Amino acid sequence: MANNVTPQIIILARRILLHEIALGPPSPATAQRADDFRVFENLRIPLGKLMGNSGYRLLVARARSLAAIEYPWLLSLEIDARGSFSNISEARQPHGAQYIMEGEVMLVAHIFGLLVTFIGAPLTTRIVQGIWPRLNDLRF
Repeated sequence: MANNVTPQIIILARRILLHEIALGPPSPATAQRADDFRVFENLRIPLGKLMGNSGYRLLVARARSLAAIEYPWLLSLEIDARGSFSNISEARQPHGAQYIMEGEVMLVAHIFGLLVTFIGAPLTTRIVQGIWPRLNDLRF
């Protein structure tokens, strides 16, 4: 099954990542651990309700495999049973900031592409708009 990663999806993934970066580090009350990608933790809650933790973990693992074709460092990310990453700092360590950012953008883009493939653009749009309501024009 093909992944629907379009230029539009890549732009949306970049916007969301930049938005989360602009918010600054997560507060201790909302961070599960220092290494979590906030974007993935924000996705995990509604998608975990939709497909269960195992389904979300499989979605993230597949997206990681697809994105790692261009950004192999992503394969060193460990995914726990909930679908969260557990070693982000170590995986990022030997790489430059731009390369890391582009890998993260592609990882998010592949998650969105897989969601569009599996549940369709309208439901993907509704889920993403529910997580990031302040960002305008989040449509797939």
